[in-house]
Amino acid sequence: TEMFHYEVPQGSRDVKVRIVLIDSEGEHQIFSSVQAPGSKIDFPLSKQGKAKVRIFISNILVEEKEL
Repeated sequence: TEMFHYEVPQGSRDVKVRIVLIDSEGEHQIFSSVQAPGSKIDFPLSKQGKAKVRIFISNILVEEKEL
């Protein structure tokens, strides 16, 4: 388990943030919430084998990170 950190980009209004983990067990939505601009998201993350996360803002893929 490791800590996952993401900072919501600055903007003028709240956005829906969705985070998907892709690992050897498949694809799992691990976070979905409306967040204020500039807010910080931190939570523990469990992964199996090689993994990456995809971060969506308002259903648009904005970042993909290897873990």
